[in-house]
Amino acid sequence: MRFLLSFKLKVAGTDEFRGLKATSTSYRFHGILRLDGSVLTIEWGGVAQVQEFGATTIRDNRLPLPDDSVEIPVELLYRAALAGGWWLPRLRLRAGAPGVLSMVPSEELGAVEFWYARADRDLAITMVAAINKAIADSPSALDEASEFPVHAPVPTPPGTSDA
Repeated sequence: MRFLLSFKLKVAGTDEFRGLKATSTSYRFHGILRLDGSVLTIEWGGVAQVQEFGATTIRDNRLPLPDDSVEIPVELLYRAALAGGWWLPRLRLRAGAPGVLSMVPSEELGAVEFWYARADRDLAITMVAAINKAIADSPSALDEASEFPVHAPVPTPPGTSDA
């Protein structure tokens, strides 16, 4: 089954001051999350808004940023979750290994937050459930589960008795 969710990424801007000149740069990214079987595709594009203020001039430029995408096998992901509730709805995606999400703008410590519209809440809930199910059903999840049995006997600490 295929799932699609539109999102925005929040990326911090920059401000520079040199003498009497100030430059402020802000970024706007938007894109689509697509889960297709065991592969999560993240596609995004955006614009940079560059504002320059001088003693006698003001410039305002919009620069298109190149569209980009990354395909991630779900076995490289750790977990998807919803955050923010009604006011700040977002889907939080955590990587299971370093560098998996590093290409995505706003990635921080192996996690990315995808901000979605409130109207897409039901779709986001379905998407999170599908991503987590795909992670749980992935071959690597089965390999890890077989390495560490769930019902292993609990050892008795030294100096205590069972009687």
